[in-house]
Amino acid sequence: LVRDGGKNNIDEAIRVLNKQTAPATENALSIYRRITTHLLGRSDKDEGSEAERASSVSMLRGVLYRLANTYRSNGASKSVRTEMDELLMATHHQHMYYCTKALGLKDITAKCAITILKYPDIVPQDKGFYQAGIACRDQGNANIAFMLLNRYVDLAEAIDAQDASFLDNADYHDTDAIPLTAALPQTQYLKDEHTREDVRTWVLSVVTDSAIEQRFPPREQARNSLYEGLFSSERQPCIVTGFPVHPADLLEVNNSVANRRDWNAFVSKSKLCPWTGQEQQPMY
Repeated sequence: LVRDGGKNNIDEAIRVLNKQTAPATENALSIYRRITTHLLGRSDKDEGSEAERASSVSMLRGVLYRLANTYRSNGASKSVRTEMDELLMATHHQHMYYCTKALGLKDITAKCAITILKYPDIVPQDKGFYQAGIACRDQGNANIAFMLLNRYVDLAEAIDAQDASFLDNADYHDTDAIPLTAALPQTQYLKDEHTREDVRTWVLSVVTDSAIEQRFPPREQARNSLYEGLFSSERQPCIVTGFPVHPADLLEVNNSVANRRDWNAFVSKSKLCPWTGQEQQPMY
């Protein structure tokens, strides 16, 4: 199925892995990477409806979650476990993005979208920046939305030209959590040129808005804001959002670490643990 490729075959491959016990071997890892990058790298047209894309990502997330646990328990090498964890966490936060979006948790959705920017080798850069920019705009932070969507516009133009040499990384010089050297996608995430033009029009429309700073704040001013996810941190990441968890907000639950407020906000609405997927009640 993976060798044949195509949307339906990849979806079927995920269903097979979900039904069967997937092999946790080093040789199989390349198949899991191909499936994950194929699914998370689809164009907006190939993703289908919101429900379809959420369902596929959720199923793959479950497969990778079980595999990661097996790789850890069977003594796989550190490099193999690290790669599997990367695939899992990219898929997990894409899954959380869809879940929280459906639940109307706009703050958490925006945080998840920003976290996904850390995985440009799995989620293409143009998809990541578009998704994060729109989520931040929906959340109400026009400045970060402008910065992210402006980057998306630059990436879309670079993809058209298949030339990344003119991309200016100066705005992201200090936001060291976001890799900017990933390979340029070969094709556009947004297939419709009119949709891409709508994004460009919005970016141009806010350039003259004096309320838009058109820059990221320094690291010391980013705490407890959407900007915090753009900066690297030695603190453990929240299992809900991927953002750093500060000691005063720390919740340790179900073999995971979370920001108590975000974890409870999600659990209150979903009635499920964001990590195990089991029934859960809030923990205040």
